[in-house]
Amino acid sequence: MSSNTVKKTWVENYHLRPDGHPLTADLVGKAVRLHYKSGHVLEQHWLTDHCVLWKGISGGLDGHSQKEKYNAVNITENIFLITWIEESTTTRVDGPDMSGPWLTDVVLDFDKMIATASWMGPTDDNQVEHVLDQATMSYIECDEPSITNE
Repeated sequence: MSSNTVKKTWVENYHLRPDGHPLTADLVGKAVRLHYKSGHVLEQHWLTDHCVLWKGISGGLDGHSQKEKYNAVNITENIFLITWIEESTTTRVDGPDMSGPWLTDVVLDFDKMIATASWMGPTDDNQVEHVLDQATMSYIECDEPSITNE
């Protein structure tokens, strides 16, 4: 296996009830800037019903961006849970690539314009880090869906 190969170390396993919170495409065409308490400022652009582009604006992910395959669940009107798994990411633009998986879940409340994010993944010293962070949100212009490479 080459050093550039990322071995998939997870299985996605969804069990959604017919009367449960439905998967939704309601976020497509929207974008927000998230100002996290930790100092990260990130943007999320929902380009399609399964492709989100996130961008680091400042903090440890400044200058980094990735497209991820996501699922969105409509909890209630204007409140969503989004979830995705990153195979790898960069902790800093000049930092080491961290092979995944990075498990990411974000609850977005468009009424209060706040988000709560939980992510877990490997550190550069072979530990596992779990982060729980909260952000204020503001609307921004969404990138064009035509740039996706799903």
